[in-house]
Amino acid sequence: EAALTISLPPLGSPSGGAAAGGGAPPPGRTLREHKEQLRQANTAKVRTIARWTGMTHAAINLELNRVVGLNKVSEATVQQLERRLEAARRWAEQEESRHAAS
Repeated sequence: EAALTISLPPLGSPSGGAAAGGGAPPPGRTLREHKEQLRQANTAKVRTIARWTGMTHAAINLELNRVVGLNKVSEATVQQLERRLEAARRWAEQEESRHAAS
């Protein structure tokens, strides 16, 4: 009898598995929970930036999405959410130091 062999990608690789499109969630958290936590952190940073700049949340979200090449946060991968959060952190820090120097 001939054996049937199917090659499968390793679990967690970008081509398949639970972490498709991004990094694996921290232990004890599902991918959905991890993405939700990242979305909430992004929202908090947008609030901070809006407070410092006077810009609308929509304008800030549009710019952050543009920076990471994202159409909708609801469709973002973990990696895109992490990059977006890092961009928001840098922007918030820049605005905070600008106001501290005033």
